[in-house]
Amino acid sequence: MAGSEIGPRGHGDDDIPILLTVILGIQHALCMIGSSDSPPLAIAAGASYLDSTTTQYTVYAAFIVTDSALRPYCK
Repeated sequence: MAGSEIGPRGHGDDDIPILLTVILGIQHALCMIGSSDSPPLAIAAGASYLDSTTTQYTVYAAFIVTDSALRPYCK
């Protein structure tokens, strides 16, 4: 099989089906949202027993910090 290179995961240059791409993209977006709001929720609501207004403020502040930290990587 000269000419067909196998990639690091063994898939080669095969095309990925569009439905799989969409499903994996949605899964990735949900994981990003969950991973950026679950730590402030666990700290504010679970560990510190803060009221709902302060918990909302903490989660919103975490979103702003995450956005500010990731902004330089976006083109």
